Amino acid sequence: GCVPNIWPPCLYLTALLQLVNDIVSSLPGKPIVVRLSGYVQLNDRLALREIARQVAQQTEQAFGIEIEDDAEEESNPFADDNEHVGLPPPPPSHLPTLISSLPSLGRPTIIILDAFDLFALHGRQALLYCLLDTAQSCRAGVGSKGIAIGGVTPRVDTINLLEKRVKSRFSGRMIRTAGTRSLQEWTNIARGVLCTPVPHP
Repeated sequence: GCVPNIWPPCLYLTALLQLVNDIVSSLPGKPIVVRLSGYVQLNDRLALREIARQVAQQTEQAFGIEIEDDAEEESNPFADDNEHVGLPPPPPSHLPTLISSLPSLGRPTIIILDAFDLFALHGRQALLYCLLDTAQSCRAGVGSKGIAIGGVTPRVDTINLLEKRVKSRFSGRMIRTAGTRSLQEWTNIARGVLCTPVPHP
């Protein structure tokens, strides 16, 4: 969408996420909704752990325990500067295994990628490839409840950031929202998104 120069993109992204939340809440049944943010999940390992945590929380059963165990071997952030600090890349077998098991859960799974453009900056775009490949090959039916992936970004050229193999898995379905024409309309949107309604006594 178009963002006026007078308004920060993060607020526009908040309005887009509110739109996505309204769409998800209007769906029949109770799908498993996994929310990832490119601002928080800075690499595939963090994204895997967050997927496993949210799915386990919503299904009330263990999910991806072997990934959690492997992830315990993190570097100490208080180590000397000359030591490597950070998370190692996820083992190659964990990513496809975890993602491909999502459609077999008891309910449909929806994965919302906030700041989708930041996920496109991950090395090799392995997470995006596995997610979109699973969504493309998955057919809801016997033994599979289906999976949907949605990305939210204020950046209109995000598709150009995708590698060729990832772009080939992308369905190409995009909803572009237009920016408002006046500052007053932006102010009303900001007030509605950021202000908590106070119940009357």
